[in-house]
Amino acid sequence: MGTALLVTVAAAQSNGFVSGQMSFSSTSSPDDDNKTVSGTFGPAVGFNLNDRFVAGLALTHTGVTNSGEAELNGETFELDQRTNLTTIKPFARYMNKVDEDFSLYGQLAVGIGFGRNTHEELVANNGGVRVEESYTKVSTFSTAIGPGLVYTFAPRWAISADWGALRYESYSSKPDADGAEKFTQNTFGLSLNASSVDFALNWLF
Repeated sequence: MGTALLVTVAAAQSNGFVSGQMSFSSTSSPDDDNKTVSGTFGPAVGFNLNDRFVAGLALTHTGVTNSGEAELNGETFELDQRTNLTTIKPFARYMNKVDEDFSLYGQLAVGIGFGRNTHEELVANNGGVRVEESYTKVSTFSTAIGPGLVYTFAPRWAISADWGALRYESYSSKPDADGAEKFTQNTFGLSLNASSVDFALNWLF
C-alpha cells in the first residue's frame, strides 16, 4: 500500500521564478511488518536570462525511514534504518516556445548531496538486549540531461514534466568510525521509461 504527493508552486516574476517542492510516500508489505516512509521538500529559484535561457538553483532535503521487527533472546523490537540527505542542485534550461501555451526545453542539472545513514541493531548485553545505533556518512554527485515541457492550461496554471533521460551518479559512504574504509559506487544510464518522468503542477503569477 502506498501514497504519494508531489506539489510545485511557482511565482513567476519579470526576472524569474521561485518554487517549492514537496513529496511524500509510504509503503508497507502485507506479508510482514516492514514499512518504508520517505519524503522530499525544498525550495528552488530560477532566473530568466533571456527568452531562451533559464538558470536556477534548487535545495532539497530527503528523509527515508525503513522500519521492521527483529527478535533476540525472546524479545521483539522495532528497528529503524534512516537516511537523511541534503542536495544542492544548480540547473539550466534552454527554452523553445512552440505556441502561447506550450513550450519545450532541454535541461542540465548537477546535484551535490551530503547526509548520514543511521542503522539500528540488537545487541546482547549482560543477559538483556539493547538497541545500538551506528552511523555512516554519505555523499552524492549526479548529473542529468533530458528534455522537458511546460503546458499552460489556465491563465495562472501550468503542468510541467522533466524527463531525465541521461544520468550519471556517484554514491559514497563511509562508516563514522576510526579506520573505516570509504565505499563508492558509480552508475551511468539512459532512462526512457515512464518512471523517469517527473510531473509538477505550477502556479504562475
